[in-house]
Amino acid sequence: MASIASILIITAATTAALDNGLARTPPMGTNSWTAVGTGVSAEFLLSTASLLTSTGLKSKGYNTVCSDDGWSLGQRDSGGLLVADPAKFPGGISNLTSLLNGQGYIFGIYAAASSVVCSGRPGSLYNEGLECPHLCQLGRGA
Repeated sequence: MASIASILIITAATTAALDNGLARTPPMGTNSWTAVGTGVSAEFLLSTASLLTSTGLKSKGYNTVCSDDGWSLGQRDSGGLLVADPAKFPGGISNLTSLLNGQGYIFGIYAAASSVVCSGRPGSLYNEGLECPHLCQLGRGA
């Protein structure tokens, strides 16, 4: 047992990291699931960002706001893409992303490699080549 501990200590001590400024801390922020489940909305996410700012958490590195399951409609558009629920995101995901980015936040959006996600909405399985670039574009506010 002592030899395993020694190996772990030596390995940890000799592990090299790039000094490029990336991932100095794990991603820190919030995810909507535990608070509202599929009841996520633009209003909720913007309120969450305001709360992170007002409590000082943003200045401590909590700069990510993520929408979990519940953001999309129950069907794809004519091009096969997932679409944000306009009742929950009246300005669209791009508008929300722009607002969050403008406040210094990173926006994350839920997708799953399954045919159906927990809420029963379509998943991304077999659509990754189409949806991943689309969702990443949405996350940049385009």
